[in-house]
Amino acid sequence: MKRKKLLLGLLLFGVYLLLLKLLVLAEAAGPGAPSIRTLPQAFWYSLVTLSTVGYGDLYPQSGWGMVIGGVFILCSTFLLAFLIGLFVSLLRGRAFQRLRLLMRRSREWLVFTEDGPEAAVLIDKLRREDARRVFLRCGHGCDFSPEELIRLKGDGRIRIFCLGSDGYENFRQASALAEFGVPVYCESAYAPDRAAANLVLFDRARLCARLYWGRFPLHAIREDIVLIGGGPYAEALLEQALLVNVWDPKQSLHYTVFGDFARFRQERPYLGEICPTGDGDRLDFRAGSWSADMALLERAERIILCCETEAETLELLCALRRACPLTGTLYARLSQPFDNAVVFGSPEELFTPELVMRHRLDRTAMAMHRIYQRRASRPTPEWEELSVFLRRSNLASADHLMVKLWLLLGDWDQTQPTKERCAEAYACFVKRRETEPNYFRLIEHERWMRFYRMNNWRLAPARDDKRRMHTMLRPFEELSLEDQIKDDYAWELLGALADEEE
Repeated sequence: MKRKKLLLGLLLFGVYLLLLKLLVLAEAAGPGAPSIRTLPQAFWYSLVTLSTVGYGDLYPQSGWGMVIGGVFILCSTFLLAFLIGLFVSLLRGRAFQRLRLLMRRSREWLVFTEDGPEAAVLIDKLRREDARRVFLRCGHGCDFSPEELIRLKGDGRIRIFCLGSDGYENFRQASALAEFGVPVYCESAYAPDRAAANLVLFDRARLCARLYWGRFPLHAIREDIVLIGGGPYAEALLEQALLVNVWDPKQSLHYTVFGDFARFRQERPYLGEICPTGDGDRLDFRAGSWSADMALLERAERIILCCETEAETLELLCALRRACPLTGTLYARLSQPFDNAVVFGSPEELFTPELVMRHRLDRTAMAMHRIYQRRASRPTPEWEELSVFLRRSNLASADHLMVKLWLLLGDWDQTQPTKERCAEAYACFVKRRETEPNYFRLIEHERWMRFYRMNNWRLAPARDDKRRMHTMLRPFEELSLEDQIKDDYAWELLGALADEEE
């Protein structure tokens, strides 16, 4: 294609030179004294004519000269269009884009590999935080690849967002980009054993679960919770509920689940050990339809509707409202408001800087790991050297921070772990642990065991991380005193966060 364009350009240039020569010859053979006698004069006349300036100092007098002049006049329109197109092409071309980027290299760059609706939502929220940021969407107004942009930026103040619809392609691309050492945020359900510390993996189902239980926490130690639906969103909601809703050794929460959760149960063969039969929390999977137990639906404190699609959730919501009167709160995963139901999970709620980029959550998890390092009896790897599982373990503990604040302060309407609230909560913890130290240790040990059991770890006489075996997966009363006091660090994190510099 380039060769053809070059040949066409040479041909047109040759025709142009031929017309100039013919113009000189025609004028020389014409009547009277010609004003165009040389090639430079013919060139000047053509330039003035083609540019539509028309000074009138040179003009053809012969018949054939006027014909050639007419050709130049007709070509002026096409030349003007060509020049405008060339100018626009230069403005949109890589050279001009490169110049514009170099002029803005002092700012932070945020690069999006895809230009979908989720990217648009996140860009809008990030722009509100800092309008000086430079937002680039590869393939949509930006002809550079993420790798080229990283090299062009040079100083590392660049963040990459992989938010495509294909989770595997996102993960493959993000893993390669993370090798450049810049922060990369990737929407993908893949969870490798090892990943770079600068690679943040997330999927919208887990974002939805974190959003829901952070915004609508449980208050009572005894409560009936009904979850109806199925699919990744419902599974993530159930998993997050079991991991986060732990705040009293005497609590008795009853989770009743309707829908297809076969995959969830198959991937977690030790799920029964999280909520064993007897006292404490209970987890009941119902194989039949929700309509088979109307009494449960009528008395449940909360009912959560979460199907694979919003259309299915809306249909279920309407059917449930028609079927029976409800005394509890009805929650539905919908993007649009609906009468007498609390909706959650819209893209505007999920794709926020805090949920996607996890600055506060990661900072809390890292602070917790530092505290654990100081207390550990054996050498502990740095955060960057931890496996993905151990990072997730710290993140799960950081997720529980809000529950600790709610437990100590009782302000269930507050959803931000500010330094002031952390300081106040830590003061309450110090005062209460003097009279009931094991109360807090029991809570943290139960939360920790749930996370490990959810990831299929088992009790064993000796710890073996490769085989997922641990010596502390036993009731709190069976632990040694040394192992019991290890859980204090999770509560001491409140004091560390209160003293942390912004």
